[in-house]
Amino acid sequence: DNTNTNQENFNSRTYIFQVDSLGALEWEYLSPANQLRDIAYSMVKTPDGGLVVASARGIEHVINADVSILLWQGYLFKLNANHQQVWGRDLRGTRHTLGPVFAKVVPATDGAGFVAYGRIGETVSNGTEQYGSWVVKVSNQGDSLWARYYTFFDGHDRRPEPIDFKSTPDGGYI
Repeated sequence: DNTNTNQENFNSRTYIFQVDSLGALEWEYLSPANQLRDIAYSMVKTPDGGLVVASARGIEHVINADVSILLWQGYLFKLNANHQQVWGRDLRGTRHTLGPVFAKVVPATDGAGFVAYGRIGETVSNGTEQYGSWVVKVSNQGDSLWARYYTFFDGHDRRPEPIDFKSTPDGGYI
């Protein structure tokens, strides 16, 4: 990306590749140039040999005539076994955020899609910017099924840093 050198007209792309045990490139995927895609924060292999990738898509917000900022919304996408994108789903929280949106994606415990976990910013509940966590589920075809938001309002500036997310034997997640 050029986000560390530019103050407007941003370029950001997802780059995924696989190397063999000797370090030779086996395949690569580079997202389209005009979509402002973030890095691949997490990936999970699918039964058909593809990948579901947890990432984000940028939205350039103009500050003034010379400066913009790049904010992010959640984005999950699937690559098939030939490393071509099959579907992509924008997942919006209550507002766009400055930092990473998803930290992890896992197969849904019921086999009906994928569940992703991450950090979200919001201003809806009390009018000031707060950070919390969210969990979203998409179907195997990328359709949004549900989202849950968890934000704490106790007078402290909480900024959770999602690290890991796993399924549990009872069909839930931890």
